[in-house]
Amino acid sequence: YLALATKLDLVVLAHADAGPPPEGRTPGCCADFDGALGDPAHWAPVLERHPDLRLVLYHVFRPDFVASAVALLDVYPNVVVETSPMTRVPVPLVHAALARFVEAGHGDRIVFGSDYPGAIGGSRAVIASAPLTDAQKRAILYDNAARFLRLDGHGEHGAR
Repeated sequence: YLALATKLDLVVLAHADAGPPPEGRTPGCCADFDGALGDPAHWAPVLERHPDLRLVLYHVFRPDFVASAVALLDVYPNVVVETSPMTRVPVPLVHAALARFVEAGHGDRIVFGSDYPGAIGGSRAVIASAPLTDAQKRAILYDNAARFLRLDGHGEHGAR
């Protein structure tokens, strides 16, 4: 599937988080979830085989997962990180993750996202309060995704 996604220039989305804490898991949701499987480092061998795969890593806020994601971003230009669910993660942790990506030179590889109803306004507020420049905030909210998704003539292939 990943070879085909690469060939067709499709975007692959991957959960890159430890999941809900054990006390938040229910038999109907996530009871057997293994949070270690969310580590972005697991994508390194995949990206070695498919270096042109366009990959979005969702929910990368855990400090050790941020370090794993930065290592991938350093090597693979087609990998980006996505910001949801910012309203369910402590704001200082979100701000620290955003700062780490920016400090590592990957502020252009953070894309805004939300994966549950009602989170957009709160997620935008978290970005608005982040210690970033207005240009960096706009990049997260629009520019980076437009370029990655090749919308409005952004990106190397232009609009599709």
